Amino acid sequence: MMCLSVGKATVEECLEIIKDAELAEIRLDLNIYTEEEIEKIFTSGANLIATCREGKFDDSERKYIMRKAIDFGAKYVDLNLTCDHDLREYMINAAKMVGCKVIVSYHNYEKCPNRENMIDIINRCFDSNADIAKIVCKVNSNEDNANIMSLYNLKKDIIALGMGKLGKISRVAAPFLGAPFTYVYPKDRKRTAEGQFSAEKMKEIINLIS
Repeated sequence: MMCLSVGKATVEECLEIIKDAELAEIRLDLNIYTEEEIEKIFTSGANLIATCREGKFDDSERKYIMRKAIDFGAKYVDLNLTCDHDLREYMINAAKMVGCKVIVSYHNYEKCPNRENMIDIINRCFDSNADIAKIVCKVNSNEDNANIMSLYNLKKDIIALGMGKLGKISRVAAPFLGAPFTYVYPKDRKRTAEGQFSAEKMKEIINLIS
């Protein structure tokens, strides 16, 4: 399955993008939506992941935004492993109460930890009560790619992806190796991570492989 990662977009643009998507990630940290606009998006009937990374909003604002997305029907909420512990625990409890699944994620924009460290990170994600553990790291060598893709041997609900040009192969391989989905960007929009394919290109590649 492919997950459309929706970056900066108006509410109208967002609704148009997600209307036919199997799954879409809404990057709430890249937009400033009102409560009414969050309601429009998350009650649209689409299968949506609510994501609000650190940066634009402080913890109290992020807590409010993500809680609203959960209350309005998000199917998943994506929380950083490194975010404030109390915030993460609050959001996980809120999600579990309404049947919203939890993705606990780790990002490293500079390098890829060794395999043992990545396994430890994944275990910490699951220890945090994650339904899915996601690890996304900058790939600087073919060894990094091999280590990332070897994580699927753990036979858990894992999304392991590489960033950068070298990491592209892991994004294609992910659904074949056991990832529940891989991330792509919508047509005529900007990618939300280095190395992402467009939805059209990913479909083309998967069809060629299949």
